[in-house]
Amino acid sequence: MERGRKRPFPGGEVTDSTQTRRRKKKKKVPGPQLPKNALMQLNEIKPGLQFKLLQQTGPVHAPTFVMSVEVNGQNFEGQGNTKKKAKLEAAEKALASFVQFPNASEVHQALGRQITSGDFTSDTTDTNGALFNNFDPSKIKDEPHTNGNGAPPAPSSIGTPTQRPIPVQPAGKNPVMILNEIRPGTKYEFISETGESHSKNFTMSVTVDGQTFQGSGRNKKLAKTRAAQAALQTIFSLDFSTGPGG
Repeated sequence: MERGRKRPFPGGEVTDSTQTRRRKKKKKVPGPQLPKNALMQLNEIKPGLQFKLLQQTGPVHAPTFVMSVEVNGQNFEGQGNTKKKAKLEAAEKALASFVQFPNASEVHQALGRQITSGDFTSDTTDTNGALFNNFDPSKIKDEPHTNGNGAPPAPSSIGTPTQRPIPVQPAGKNPVMILNEIRPGTKYEFISETGESHSKNFTMSVTVDGQTFQGSGRNKKLAKTRAAQAALQTIFSLDFSTGPGG
């Protein structure tokens, strides 16, 4: 017997199984395509957009970033605890701006129901987001509104009635919910708090399509409701039967 000669290792089997495993790794079964987030959709519609960091606030362990992006001459801002989340929120607002409602009836169609009269200024109004999903910004890319030449409408045409608005008396949802479905991600700002402890008055504001609207009430929820109502009446011509003082 020759010394020093190693026993042959069954390399053929190992090699074959190794190659088989490698081939299996390379063969990827095509699965369902993942949904595109707002950043991806916006980049496809408007390639080459640049996001800018406007500010960073808060402590190092819990920062808040504010990012901005300019689309069709309009600036859209978003905030989050990471730059990516802030950019995503800004992109969602930009995508929402492409949606055009020629008149009030189309707003109702977007909400998925006909609305009847009611009072939204009561403190018992529910502002939960259970019905916010009726309006899905992810559908914007699939069914874009165009101005006839394949391009998105100019910012000045967004929300501007092209014919006489149909008078309606919205109810069933409070104005905060309706506005959030039409303009997802709308942010409200606390302006002031006045009065004694037993009779306080709060003022909140909301900015929609570059216009700022304020509302006041005995609590923040009521002030937000009235600010949203003012925005809906002015921009989308929604006719509320009960005024802000109701």
